[in-house]
Parts: sequence; C-alpha cells; structure tokens
Amino acid sequence: VSFATSLRDALPAVVGILRTGTTLDQVEAVSTLILMQQFTVDGSDVSVKEALPLIFSREPSVRDAVMDAATTLYVPQGLDSQAAVLLSKFVATATLGELASMEEILAQMIRTERFPERIASSLWDMVRS
Repeated sequence: VSFATSLRDALPAVVGILRTGTTLDQVEAVSTLILMQQFTVDGSDVSVKEALPLIFSREPSVRDAVMDAATTLYVPQGLDSQAAVLLSKFVATATLGELASMEEILAQMIRTERFPERIASSLWDMVRS
C-alpha cells in the first residue's frame, strides 16, 4: 500500500518533467506514465493525458514516445473492439486540447498505417448502434 501511495505521490513530479524541455527527460517521463497507467496507479489516467500535447514537439524522439504511449494505451494491437471502446471513453472525457492532441496522433497513425481499418469499422459500428 505504501508503495502505491509513493507512486501516486510521484505523479506531479513526473508530469512536471514533461514540461522541462529536456528531450530525454520527456521521453522517460512518458514511458513512466505509461507504466503507471498500465498498473492503474491512482491518478495516472489523468496524468497520462498531460503527455499528449507533446505530439506537437519539435523533437522526433518525444513525438515517437507519445505515439507509442497512445498506441499502448488507446489502440492496443489486435484488440480492435477494445481500442474502439478505449477511444470512445477518451473522447467522452477529453478536454479540447486533449482532443486536438489525439486528433494529431490518430492522423499520424493513419498516415503511417499504424491505425488498422478494423478499429475504424468498430468505431462506426458503435456510432450506428
């Protein structure tokens, strides 16, 4: 329990590192937030959204880290219907800035063929029903 509390208490520091401007620190902070989200650390779902605007970074390694985070958390490979549900939940609670960031992430995924058409089909099926 104390370890989980320590992780939760570290979230503001990790989010602060995202804003430092140091490329390596930002990449590592994004990776840390992914792990915290995967282990469902309290507050990590909100904190991981803080990394999404880094998709607009000038640094390719930072953009790649954000793309990897979005792929891992919102578009898991081979789990098309789950990805559709995750994306719809994201959209339902996202701020305008988060939506703009996710729009750019999805556009890059489509351009690089990292966004399977099956997920788009699953999303359309959800909209129609």
